[in-house]
Order: sequence, then C-alpha cells, then structure tokens
Amino acid sequence: MADLALVTCDDFADLDVDERLVLPALAARGVDVRVVRWTDGLDALGGVGAVVPRSCWDYHERPDAFAAWIDGLRTLDVPVWNPPHVLRWNLDKRHLLELEEAGHRVLSGRRVPAGSGASLADLLADAGWEEAVVKPAVSLGGWETRRVAAPVDAETSAWWSALSATHDLLVQRFAHEVVEEGEWSLVFLAGAFSHAVLKTPGAGEFRVHEEFGGGKRRVDPPLALVETAAAILDDCPGPHLPGPHLYGRVDGVRPADAPDDFELMEVELLDPSLYLEQAPDAVERWADRLAKLVR
Repeated sequence: MADLALVTCDDFADLDVDERLVLPALAARGVDVRVVRWTDGLDALGGVGAVVPRSCWDYHERPDAFAAWIDGLRTLDVPVWNPPHVLRWNLDKRHLLELEEAGHRVLSGRRVPAGSGASLADLLADAGWEEAVVKPAVSLGGWETRRVAAPVDAETSAWWSALSATHDLLVQRFAHEVVEEGEWSLVFLAGAFSHAVLKTPGAGEFRVHEEFGGGKRRVDPPLALVETAAAILDDCPGPHLPGPHLYGRVDGVRPADAPDDFELMEVELLDPSLYLEQAPDAVERWADRLAKLVR
C-alpha cells in the first residue's frame, strides 16, 4: 500500500528534481510515496490512494501506447491528477488552436496532418511568415523542433518532407521575443498562482531548454500576466478540487508591440517542470497540495 503514486519514465526512474525536492516534505507529512514508471502498466498502481503523473518524458517516442495508458487511468477507482481527460487533451498541441478559437492571444500557428504532402515553402508564404518554428504535435523538450526561414533550403525541405510524412506537425510564427527577452513560465498549484521563471536561450539558440544551453531565473511577473495565464487555465478542461487543476504551467512571451500583453506558446497540464529549484518556498505548498489529495 502507498498513499501516493508519482508516475515517471525509464529515464527518470529516480524522479525529476521537482519530486526529489518534495519527497522529504511529503515524508514529514506522513505521506508514503510509490514511484512508478508508466511503462510498468496499470497493475503497478494497485493499492495506491492517488495517482499523479509527473515526469513521463518519453511519451513522444510511443505516443499511441501512452495515450492508451492515459485512457486506462479512467478505470482506476482512485483520484488521478491531473485527470485523464485533461492529460489526453494536453497531449496534442492542437489544444493551442482551440484556445485561440476561445479568444486567447496565442502565438500564430498552423497544424499540418501527417502525410498531407503540404509544402513548407507554401505554408510560410501563405501565412506571411519569414521565419517559423516547426515541431511535432506530440513532442517535448525541443525534440525535432527546428527554426526555419524563407526561402526554404534543400536540407530543410528534405527534413520537413521526412518528418511531415509520419508526424502531425505544428508550425508557429517565430517569436523573436524569446531571444530578445525570454519565455515566461507561470506555475499554478491547485488553481492558484505560485511562482514564475524567465527562460532564456543560449548563444545562437532559440530553444530555452537546458540541454540546448538555456538558462532560467525566478522573476516576479506583472499582475496582468498572472491574470491572463489564470484566464487561460480557466478555459482548459478540468474539474475543480479545489482549483481547476492540481498543477499547471503557462508559457508565453510579452509581445514587442504590447509588452503588457501575453502571447501564449504552451499550456503544460501533463508533464510540466514546476521549477521548484528556483522557488524553494513552493516546495511546501506543493507538498501541502499532494498531502490534501491523498487525505
């Protein structure tokens, strides 16, 4: 028996830094934790009081199997947070287009179905973009993510043809604000804003991930950014206990033409880093939320 299952993947069998930081705080609250890899199957979750998927960071390698695992979570008779239908919705980046349709300012994007035969050069011309970022619709960590520009060279065209033949893609206008100021990440716990970090790319890069030389630091976001991020989460699917989601992260930039505004790049309700290293005061809050979940 265990009070709580934290679900991870093979590469993070010893958990991510977020969970390693919170484990002592959970132990102090009397919460017994079981670490489970999603590839262990649903049987590995037997006898737990609640399930929290956290660092399942290889799902892009087996998206169909992972989607089936999420669907299987619906059969459990214990709380799963975030709930399976939220995880499923967040798995594919098409949710960004849905949020744009709901009236939120989202970094302009186009979805390209696998095997459509679409031309990257034609897409850029039609959208009026000189530069764009291409990424698989199911991806994370900058995997197969590339900055492209018009005119499209032969190497990029060949890469696009190979990738688009087998993967649904999301193509977004390139946000120069990421390079000029950085990407804002606002973290919410149980529906309430917790803290924020500003992520910046390394020299000559546009990806802000650490494995590509990116850096991050804690920042105090303007109130308008917090309010906008909260409104975005309100339009994401999920029941309320006690907030709309147990955890979530909203990523975006402040547009150069409207620095008081916020342009959404990602909503992370499936697998977000919570950046607890940058916000050690949030460790206790996160432990409190998890302890309340199992009780």
